[in-house]
Amino acid sequence: MPEDYEKISPTAVLVAFMRARYTDMPYAREIYSAARQMTKPYFFKKTPLIFPRLARFAPSTMGRLAYLEGRYLSLNEAINTLDDSYTVIEIASGLSARGLERMSKPSVYIETDLPDMLATKQKVIQKILAEKSAAPSPNHYFYALNALDPNAWEQLGHTFFDGNKGNIAVIHEGLAQYLAAEEKVKLRDNIARFFDRYAAKGVWITTDFFPYKKIRKTWILKLIDRRIEKKTGRKYHQFATLEEILKFLEQGGFKASLQDCSFIFDRLTCVGKVPLDKARVQEVLRIYKICTAIYAQNRRDS
Repeated sequence: MPEDYEKISPTAVLVAFMRARYTDMPYAREIYSAARQMTKPYFFKKTPLIFPRLARFAPSTMGRLAYLEGRYLSLNEAINTLDDSYTVIEIASGLSARGLERMSKPSVYIETDLPDMLATKQKVIQKILAEKSAAPSPNHYFYALNALDPNAWEQLGHTFFDGNKGNIAVIHEGLAQYLAAEEKVKLRDNIARFFDRYAAKGVWITTDFFPYKKIRKTWILKLIDRRIEKKTGRKYHQFATLEEILKFLEQGGFKASLQDCSFIFDRLTCVGKVPLDKARVQEVLRIYKICTAIYAQNRRDS
């Protein structure tokens, strides 16, 4: 990726802050504590301070918490339906706890990100494992990956699958909104080519695709979004409708299904920690989707 893509990485620290402060998600506090010790003072010097005030005085604006926790849980549920023959590749893994949670599973799990963020993630994981006197999993790998570079995907395939085709799941959360329309096409086509070359079965699972037109934002959250856009140098870009999402995926050779995230409501821990409007939270979760896209080679070749 060009150098400016590195500016996106600190958003992982903001997400880690939100999850550590307002949820009981596994490893959330440990990850944020370790990351703060290892990273430079991140650029959201004022933004995190806004959220405690919102939680106290304007809790209805904190629906984004439900999205940050719900997308994580929804993605976990989706990949847990896969059998252990699948190698799971998480792109732009940031500071998620998914690798830690899957340490006991026999399936291969590969965390990828840009080099600087990945190096920080490795140190965070190592610190947490050391504090718990736990051994790393032999099936857990870290790999620096530029997700928009087809050569990087080819090298990934050569490293882990050369000479063999396996069952592969590519997952991500919180990446696609920073990619422009043409960059989303590059990502889609890179994943399709990767599956074509290395996957006996390939599935792309993400919470990043949802009908943006249905999202209602308060002026405060709009202000925060503008601040993040300015600091990352990236404009948010989302699909407007479900039809647009499905067309985009089909054009890349994928047969997709989208399920709303409301099924995860009863597992949200943020609802008990912040006085959120439960009806509003359920409304938010109905808008956000978990997308499961099966790579259908015959569609791509037709």
